[in-house]
Amino acid sequence: MLNIVDLRHINVVTFRKMCKIRGIKKYTGCKKEWMFEKINLDISSRKIQNFWRRRFYKDAIDSISFDDVYYPCFIYKPLENKIYFYRLDTIIPYIIKTGDVRDPCTRIPYTDNELKSLDRLAKNHGYKYKSTFKIKGNSNYVRRIQERQNIVSTLEFRLSEISQNITHILENNIFEWEDNGPFTLHNITYTNFRMFIAENLTEYRIRLRSLHRYDSDSAIRIHESTIEKIERAKEYPQWTESPTFPTNWLSLKRIIEQVNFNV
Repeated sequence: MLNIVDLRHINVVTFRKMCKIRGIKKYTGCKKEWMFEKINLDISSRKIQNFWRRRFYKDAIDSISFDDVYYPCFIYKPLENKIYFYRLDTIIPYIIKTGDVRDPCTRIPYTDNELKSLDRLAKNHGYKYKSTFKIKGNSNYVRRIQERQNIVSTLEFRLSEISQNITHILENNIFEWEDNGPFTLHNITYTNFRMFIAENLTEYRIRLRSLHRYDSDSAIRIHESTIEKIERAKEYPQWTESPTFPTNWLSLKRIIEQVNFNV
């Protein structure tokens, strides 16, 4: 709070700068006394707001990330006595990524006013996101997002199958049966075991990079999971107790080198 001493020693130019910083309008041509009162009123209001916000957000949890929520955030009240809290950096990216303007918890569509309020809140606090209100009215955007999600789901499913195949390679003593000729696995026939390894590793790299173009987070998550499975394979008994240990280990090392690349 400013006091009488401040009023006496602070000049008009400084008072105007303080008004501008605090968002106080219509101060041009006003006397110091008027600006002094407005600034003190703004300080008092902010203190009261901060006090009630601390109480209001005390136990608030983001409904998407389940992290603590603080002001500013998006508050959704679809029903009486029911409140959903969303951090701006979770709800807006969710809408942008999915093209879905329904509430993630209730699946009730947001109204135009709610989306406009969300956009305004983000803009006022320095968040640079696409307009959620414009997304709602852009049918082509929603269609492209849905097509993208279908591609991502297809790639994730196939990469899951390939990851299972790689795990199958690592969990078995491959040199006991790799020379048995053609074999069928998951309804796919391979010429021999070496071809099985080569085809899976090649397809893994191609599809993982394709997924990275559409959804980098998903690609990184799947890749890290696959590498973790490979690291665990070093603990399997067949890789430490098998009579063919040196040959087995060279094959495992090759798989590690083929999979362990930057997406």
